[in-house]
Amino acid sequence: MSVNKQKLVKTGIWQVLNTVVVVLSQIVANAIIVRYVSKQEFGVMAITNTFINLASFISEAGMGDALMQRRDVEAQHKNAALYFSFLFSCFLYLILYIAAPYISSFYPDALVNNEPVLIPALRVLGLSFIFLALGSSSLNLLMKRFNFKTVFFSDSLTLLLSNVLGVVLAMYGWGVWSLVYSILFY
Repeated sequence: MSVNKQKLVKTGIWQVLNTVVVVLSQIVANAIIVRYVSKQEFGVMAITNTFINLASFISEAGMGDALMQRRDVEAQHKNAALYFSFLFSCFLYLILYIAAPYISSFYPDALVNNEPVLIPALRVLGLSFIFLALGSSSLNLLMKRFNFKTVFFSDSLTLLLSNVLGVVLAMYGWGVWSLVYSILFY
């Protein structure tokens, strides 16, 4: 087996391990959290995740893919990808921040204990795609170098810690905010 094949096999193993850890961790954490968080709070998170996932997808804007496809990546390319992703994510966050009350008006029943939580949840979780933009260039460069072992430990460790945070906060009665902070920490 040549070096390239060995590297490819190791990469595949690390990716499979990462997927297994992510899936199992999410199942276990959600199975525990569901005992402490109401259906309404999970509903609010479902609505929030729809908008956050859409904005996160858009905020990447292909910069990470561009770094991965470029044969020779120089410092100016890395900086351009980082700055563009960050500024674009900030712009999207501003749009989400302004649009949060309008989004909430489409879901008048998204209340927890008769309190509207969708607006603050959207505004707080919107910060997550700014954080993602700051790390996406580095993550893509690690993947370009087939350094999936580092990706595995980084991704799995932060996910496990964020799930522990979510479970602990849910057990202490933080409700929907246990889910919000768990996602934000990841």
